[in-house]
Amino acid sequence: MPSTTLSADALLAEFLACSAHLALGNATSDAERLAPLVRQRPLGEAHLQRTTLPGHITASGFVVAQRTGRVLLIAHKRLGRLLQPGGHVEAGDASLLAAASREVREETGVVVGDGQLIDIDIHTIPAGQRSLGGHEPEHDHYDFRFLFVVPDEGTLTPQDAEVHGCRWVALDSGDALAALGERSIRNVRAGLARLGQPLGTID
Repeated sequence: MPSTTLSADALLAEFLACSAHLALGNATSDAERLAPLVRQRPLGEAHLQRTTLPGHITASGFVVAQRTGRVLLIAHKRLGRLLQPGGHVEAGDASLLAAASREVREETGVVVGDGQLIDIDIHTIPAGQRSLGGHEPEHDHYDFRFLFVVPDEGTLTPQDAEVHGCRWVALDSGDALAALGERSIRNVRAGLARLGQPLGTID
């Protein structure tokens, strides 16, 4: 599913059209799960603004190291849990893929190349203080999630402002399951299978 130039609205439409080939199952179940976002189509620039309520679009990345088969997680300061790197779309981002790539680089120091959209998720963010100041009410994130494969794990340089740290964990570990959930792990595995890239194991 190419994603470098598609708008959020086109990505959503293509995701729903292709969902029968993804790990989630079929287009009907995905349309029901994503109904709060589908009802807002056509998606436009306003949906990318973090001030748009009751929800707005975000982008995140599942980064897998080919040599070890491990996935990259961050310890998110505000939410107090392990997650995949990700965040809000910024004005300089050419696409949602670019936004996810930037967030991975900023939060972990890992530079990724091209990626594929493997999931769209809706989840609620509790009210609280923003990491850069100000208060946010409870709202939803419409998170466009991309898979990136890098050759090896490399050096991590976490962003102190938003994360406590970051680390690589086995995709089949309890940490990965607790952080990502079963659906995300299935989608990562399905995305890796579509890429046809065999993964190594931890030395």
